[in-house]
Amino acid sequence: MTDHGDHENQITGIIDRLDHARAETRRVLDGIDPDLIVHPVTGWRVKDVIGHILVWEEEALRSLRALHQDDQPYAIPDFGSFDTYNQRDYDRRREEPFEQLVAALEQVREDIKVALRAVPARWFEVELRFPWPDMGTLEHMMLIMAYHERGHIIEIARAVEN
Repeated sequence: MTDHGDHENQITGIIDRLDHARAETRRVLDGIDPDLIVHPVTGWRVKDVIGHILVWEEEALRSLRALHQDDQPYAIPDFGSFDTYNQRDYDRRREEPFEQLVAALEQVREDIKVALRAVPARWFEVELRFPWPDMGTLEHMMLIMAYHERGHIIEIARAVEN
């Protein structure tokens, strides 16, 4: 069993990585055209990619809250596949204003940081089911969130350069 200090250090390390990824996102998005095409094949724009990052952060938050409130992992209902899930969310969010998406992205990240601190320490010590069809530690799930954001922000930065 992890002692309290180690647990707090683990959470702090996760939050630091999340904050680092978010700082890069803010830098890249500063003054950007939200309608800039990032993925020519799909037509996804900057705002669509931000909506995509947002939906996965919302699912991570649901998972953290389920661990705290329901004492069990959360799974996305009717997930299907990554492609179908992403397309459903794209269809749902495509008309949302960019500013609203960015504000929601900021809020969900703050909510994630609060929820991380509320999850019982024992959930950090075991493998669990992620909201999507995969398993790992809670720390791994949260690092996936940081890497997911970072990967898409790199794509946006490349689209700006081209």
